[in-house]
Amino acid sequence: VTHRLLAADTDLVQPLRLIARSSRDLAGADLVTVALPDGDELRVDVAVGESAETLLGTRVTLEGSLAGRVFTTGRPLRVATPQ
Repeated sequence: VTHRLLAADTDLVQPLRLIARSSRDLAGADLVTVALPDGDELRVDVAVGESAETLLGTRVTLEGSLAGRVFTTGRPLRVATPQ
């Protein structure tokens, strides 16, 4: 994964998808998303699990969202029911 992330000609999404799949397996989660900053929002670039396809490209604000809280605090968050 590290090699893929550091490779200049590699698409960033593939290694992030691998990390998301591994995280989902380890946590026993239904869904894992990776949201990357895009201006004053976060954009879901990777989603693995239930309803993943419907979340790709979704944008959320940093303020007032769970993803925004994780991004700004740097602390992971696990929830039983997404809001």
